[in-house]
Amino acid sequence: NGRCPTHDGGDPTAPRPHAKARGYTLDWQARAAAYLATHPWCEHDDCTRLATQVHHHPDRAVLVAQHATDPDADAYLHAVCTPHHARHTLHGG
Repeated sequence: NGRCPTHDGGDPTAPRPHAKARGYTLDWQARAAAYLATHPWCEHDDCTRLATQVHHHPDRAVLVAQHATDPDADAYLHAVCTPHHARHTLHGG
């Protein structure tokens, strides 16, 4: 697939773990809502759509693996519209 072992992602047909298992708790939902309240527009390039979701960059799993003190800190978050979040998710991060 052209990816290095760190970013291979394994079997693309395997189901993703449940959101809670990936660290997305009620605290995360509140933090994401607060972030969207202060960042209402998609932060992807020149997009003019309203943001509907919050995306981690780098991916939250990478931040956790790197022992980030707070993987949900604003510095790692981007407000994105649904199409851009889907594109990020499809491409693995």
